[in-house]
Amino acid sequence: MQSSYFGATWFIPCSIMQANSARYALKMIKRVAYAPNMLAELSSRKKSLSTQIFSSIITENGRFTEFRDVNLIKYALGFNFIGSYVHDKRGEGLQLSFYTPDRVDSAYSFSPLSAAVFTQTVLDVCGIEEEIEIAYYSLMKKGILQSGCFNITKEYLEHFPVEQLQPAANPDADEHYYVLNLREPHVSLPQSLAFSSLSAEVNTKHLRNHINCKEKKELADTVINHAELYKLNKISYFDYNVMNRVTN
Repeated sequence: MQSSYFGATWFIPCSIMQANSARYALKMIKRVAYAPNMLAELSSRKKSLSTQIFSSIITENGRFTEFRDVNLIKYALGFNFIGSYVHDKRGEGLQLSFYTPDRVDSAYSFSPLSAAVFTQTVLDVCGIEEEIEIAYYSLMKKGILQSGCFNITKEYLEHFPVEQLQPAANPDADEHYYVLNLREPHVSLPQSLAFSSLSAEVNTKHLRNHINCKEKKELADTVINHAELYKLNKISYFDYNVMNRVTN
């Protein structure tokens, strides 16, 4: 059973040598989770772009060192993405992406911060003067949605929640977007209900009148009968589209 869905794909312009070095460094980081003793072998490894990227992320002190020091294995597992060298209309470079949902009891976790840290390290070690954007979303089994965007150069790393980047309403229609999430897990009730409304203020007692979707009006009846078990939040148009794409 899937426990969450997530997605992000981004591109770093670089040479084939830099791309392959970054890919190998990513493999080394993942290996740390299963063979922490490999850190002792680092000094005997030939100095290369791969080992420089790996060392910067795993052994050197930096802005996010505290995350690594709390649990090195969990930190290494956070680099749960893959990369491939591509040469297309964008030029040549390294394409990176999260490619599979987390699953119940999986050791891997979704970590957009790890993606950003890895990207910034590649830019820094390889001396790449580019700004990279990573837009991501993550929908957890309990209906908790996380989404945002990192802007990254070798000098700075900034994070923005999607709510700061996109309006709460669809600019092409006078609609607003909401989600009802269960406060506690329940075996027979829907975990969440995302819906659009023409109203900027939604009253859960009259929820059925707000929902602009025939199919969801029937689902709303179940939710309305247990309104006290749900928490209502206003969400962005982006988040609404994400939730509909992965839950329908």
